Amino acid sequence: MKKGITGYMTLLIVLTVLAIFLFWKSGEAATNFYKNIFAKNDGTDTIGAFSFLVPSVGKINSGDETFTYSPFTIEDGFFLAKFDKMDRVVNKLEKPADCGNNACLVVCREKNDCLKYLDAAPFDKIDEFIIDWDENSNVIAKGKDRLDLFFKKEGNNVRIFKSNDAIKQEYEAYINSK
Repeated sequence: MKKGITGYMTLLIVLTVLAIFLFWKSGEAATNFYKNIFAKNDGTDTIGAFSFLVPSVGKINSGDETFTYSPFTIEDGFFLAKFDKMDRVVNKLEKPADCGNNACLVVCREKNDCLKYLDAAPFDKIDEFIIDWDENSNVIAKGKDRLDLFFKKEGNNVRIFKSNDAIKQEYEAYINSK
């Protein structure tokens, strides 16, 4: 009789541990499932990052700086684009009307290009933005990403760099020379 009760108790303990483990794992999966359904990717983190990036580039536009740095985070479903002074349409992306005849940085939604953009910042004294790692593109950042961006004035143009050791050293030398 004692063996039967011991075996029964062991079985109950094993089944209880298994049930707790399965409940825990299914709860975690359910939480992620509902989080993905109800979470809205409204671009607030991207707009927040853009609100720090714009004054950084604005310092170059105003002539106060010739070299600036700005961290930038972009959420999934959005991209950061640049338009030069003379651009109207670049790589099938139409320049927003709010940019006018100015060079412009724009946060766009991937689904509707830049027609219904989240935010735009025109710069009247910059002719062209040059993306150092892809001079033929006008998309600076896309999808879920975090970049350290450096902006360097070259005549009336601004070259955009991703962070690397050489550009960090050049920026540090610029800051130390002031």
